[in-house]
Amino acid sequence: MAPTRNPLKSHEGVSLIEVLVAVVIIGIGCIGLYQMFTYGVELLGEQQHRLKAISLVQRRMEYLKNEIDGKFPIKRDTKEQVVIEERGRGQYDDVKGSLTIKARPAGHEYSGGSPTYNDVHITLTWTEQSGRSYTVEMRSYLIPRQG
Repeated sequence: MAPTRNPLKSHEGVSLIEVLVAVVIIGIGCIGLYQMFTYGVELLGEQQHRLKAISLVQRRMEYLKNEIDGKFPIKRDTKEQVVIEERGRGQYDDVKGSLTIKARPAGHEYSGGSPTYNDVHITLTWTEQSGRSYTVEMRSYLIPRQG
């Protein structure tokens, strides 16, 4: 008759050191996942600001096209860029930055002396809390309405 083994007196199993090593490895993995998640949330917020900035610049360009009819108070004898609007640090649709609108006459002139179109450049620049700086620029040629 073979001796029976008592399962309570068996020395087989997992030691405390093995458990601690496993917990440390899992902890390091969780810290990495947490940092990756927080960085992703930060980038998502920055991209939302970027989309709002693009929308703001597009709306401003549409305003210049439709409301002002592409006419700007520009000296027609110069080809230099003129600042139409410049706003320093401010809040623009949840984006804290600076907005600049510049225009210059371009193209050939009509007999009335006004150019065939104006070269318009809008720039919105801001810095995120992370320290990264972003710039959204839009350039368009606006044709002044005659009459």
